[in-house]
Amino acid sequence: MKKIKQVDWKKLAGRRVLGLMVVLLGVVVLFSPIVFGAWVVALLGIALIAAGLIQFAETIRAGEQTATYVSYVTGVISIVLGVVVFISPTAVITAVLFTLTLVLLIDGGVKIVAALKTSGQDRFWGLLNGGASFFLAVLIWYLFSANLGIISIGVAAGLRLVVEGWTMFFVPKRGNETEESQTDERVHPDSRLNLEPSGAVGEAQAPVLKQLGLVNAQNIYYCLAFLAIFFAIHVLRTDTHWSLIGFISPFAALVGDIAISLIVAIVIVLPLRLFWRKITRWIERAGWRRLELLRKSEREPTVFENAIRFWLTSRLGFALELQHVRYSLNFAFWRMLRVGLPMTAVLIAINLAWGFSWYFNTENWASSVWQEITKGRVDDWRARMTTDVESMAIANGVAPEKVFSIDPEGVRDEGDFSFIVIGDTGEGDMSQASLRSQLITASNREDVKFLVLSSDVVYPDGKMKDYEAKFYLPFMGFEKPIYAIPGNHDWFDANEGFNANFLDAASASVALRSRLAEDLGTDAVSTGQTFDEITGEAARLRGLYGVRNGLQRGPYFEMHRPGFSLIAVDTGILRRIDGRQAQWLDAALTRAGKNFKMVILGHPFFVAGKYVGGNDPAFQQIHDTMVRHNVGITLAGDTHDFEFYKEANGMLNFVNGGGGAYLSIGTALAFPKQPDVPDYAYYPPTDALRKKIGDETPFWKMPFYYWLEWFGGYPFDSEMVSGAFDFNRAPFFQSFLEVRVERSQNRVRLLPYGVNGRLRWRDIQVGGNVSPAGAGNDDFVEFITDQPDTKEENPER
Repeated sequence: MKKIKQVDWKKLAGRRVLGLMVVLLGVVVLFSPIVFGAWVVALLGIALIAAGLIQFAETIRAGEQTATYVSYVTGVISIVLGVVVFISPTAVITAVLFTLTLVLLIDGGVKIVAALKTSGQDRFWGLLNGGASFFLAVLIWYLFSANLGIISIGVAAGLRLVVEGWTMFFVPKRGNETEESQTDERVHPDSRLNLEPSGAVGEAQAPVLKQLGLVNAQNIYYCLAFLAIFFAIHVLRTDTHWSLIGFISPFAALVGDIAISLIVAIVIVLPLRLFWRKITRWIERAGWRRLELLRKSEREPTVFENAIRFWLTSRLGFALELQHVRYSLNFAFWRMLRVGLPMTAVLIAINLAWGFSWYFNTENWASSVWQEITKGRVDDWRARMTTDVESMAIANGVAPEKVFSIDPEGVRDEGDFSFIVIGDTGEGDMSQASLRSQLITASNREDVKFLVLSSDVVYPDGKMKDYEAKFYLPFMGFEKPIYAIPGNHDWFDANEGFNANFLDAASASVALRSRLAEDLGTDAVSTGQTFDEITGEAARLRGLYGVRNGLQRGPYFEMHRPGFSLIAVDTGILRRIDGRQAQWLDAALTRAGKNFKMVILGHPFFVAGKYVGGNDPAFQQIHDTMVRHNVGITLAGDTHDFEFYKEANGMLNFVNGGGGAYLSIGTALAFPKQPDVPDYAYYPPTDALRKKIGDETPFWKMPFYYWLEWFGGYPFDSEMVSGAFDFNRAPFFQSFLEVRVERSQNRVRLLPYGVNGRLRWRDIQVGGNVSPAGAGNDDFVEFITDQPDTKEENPER
């Protein structure tokens, strides 16, 4: 006989709700300083006080049976931490860090002493939590030595609350369980078998019940071993810098692995196993009755009957585990994780063979974390960096209007010239390499003078470690100057990799230090390596590969020549510009005078047939600026294909993000029947893309295809869902644009190229009045706009 424990669901649910609240508060405390900066110190204090009060409420609610001095001390410490942080947001950081370290050491000591007086899981978790507090105390001083100031407060206090909340959520406490009447071990735990009490069941169930007490510990150790291996793989594959911030990427990938494991176990494996159990119950029922008959007749089972016994015992163990899952979320979590981890290991091992994907490679999920951390700070960073760079340049004798101008070699005041614009290049795989021969061919032509990268130079997060494989090697042999504006992914590392590689050495040094000064007011390095090392590595690669970059002073720039002005705008992560860049943009467009104006942006105004700025006032304001200054062409990356839209006012809008990243297949598959403008074109065409999908898409990705094809990715958009696909087999549909400024003809021509050279009209899908009169399917695609006569008035240079 065995006593079965039944949960007091009301108490346990209340405890888990409170635990979840503490975890959420911990996450807020952890990330608030990183996302919002030092002003949020007081908010951290309020969150800590709230967490302490929640812990008190849980202790009181649990009653005298479970209330211990450890529970009260934990709550007191959270409140003390909160009060200290709240009342001293402007105090000297050293004093605050010292106080935090002291209380964490006390907290760890109290927990360890209390844990030594217990046994089993209580001791394990108590020692773990006490050790975590000691670790956080040491972590504070490490961060302090790196001069990370307020971030260290949020990290230490936030991790502590996450640990506390996790414990409240998952660890069962005395008093949450009551004893039920004794149960007969001869009764099978799966009541739907409709078996009478059986000695055969009792003989099989007794050892399984004894083993069940050890199963959860086995699950935990098994899972932790797997997760440790996964973490090590992510650390090595992402070339992690050994610092707190450096470990965010592999840690985010590990969280993704856990999520995938649970999804696989709960959504796929468990339903299939339950279905299999349901349709084979009749076999199981017959098997148990056969074993009972053998037991009663004292006959020896055959080899086949022994095999049936083994299978039945396994099924009985599964039924007992399901029973245990019903009253122990802790057990359920680790059991489901154990089921899913081996399959996740297979996905990790073979993922790279399927190409770049935002959904099936958890290492790329970290970029979403970086986006949330950085997106609200880009404007402040950019404004501070460009302000300091401008001050340095003016002090060195550069005219204010020339600070962010570029001067490509060979572009003169008269005559025709061409340049290349390519966007969203840096995945470093076959799809990027597919365009290299066309780029080198263009570079070798005399009339091509330079190249502009229009967004997302390096994926997934623009880090310096990826520049050799994803920029320098692919562009080796392109002998003309290369300029760039950062895309949203380049900003995920605070634009450090971009600044080091595309700004001149002096400007890069100032910009890197200015960005950090804006955050912390120190000279610490957020990535764990000095800024001199970053810029030095960029210079080394530039020299070794012969690539001509590092020729601009900021993330945006302007170029004016008689009859033509090129202006490049950095729209960051959120499709907006800071006030300082807005002033510069208006002044640069004014300096362009009556020139034909072409503006390159980080984000396009039209995507997949729809206008993007309608629900985005900041982006709408940029568009209004373009219209007010009579801009003739806007061109942007971000969406990974080629698209064209002609507005009623005559402005031509291009999407030029086909430089090597995975294709945004949503445009071709979900293009609306009534787009926002009637004159449009896009590449690749729908039929060609559908054929490629049919040839290359594995069966397990087809649900994403149908989701996109039938529902347009709802409730998301087609652009987002297309992130599940990457096609690294010919035919490729990557592209870039050549811009020909033909002042001799008073016109500007834009010529799209694919991997096999210039595109023809048969290669693209068009709507409205796009192709020139008389153009045939075999003619080359070109978009032509008139260039005004500027003989009487030239812009400032």
